Amino acid sequence: MLGWLKSAWRACMERKSRSREINPQAFKEMAHEINELVAMAGLFGPVEDEFQAKLKRIKAEMDQLHSLAGQSEFRCLSRGRRLLLRRSLLQSREHLLQTVQNVPTPTNRLQ
Repeated sequence: MLGWLKSAWRACMERKSRSREINPQAFKEMAHEINELVAMAGLFGPVEDEFQAKLKRIKAEMDQLHSLAGQSEFRCLSRGRRLLLRRSLLQSREHLLQTVQNVPTPTNRLQ
């Protein structure tokens, strides 16, 4: 009996944390965070036109996601679609973090 109660409690808490992860506000926060990373990558990254165009496209998509997450249609998306979107955003964030971390230093001199 006690084991069943523990597993039911764990399942309930897991569902609660999952619902917080796919909450529209969480998507707004992720979009804002990715926008900040895009701004940093634009400042420190290469000045190649292709790279800067890619950053502009990512920024536009995050702005669009931010506005869509505030609409009621976003809540109509299935739980699975929102989880896929969240995974994709996490991968994009990791990729941007790697890009910002791998930017070469402006000088060869140690500070």
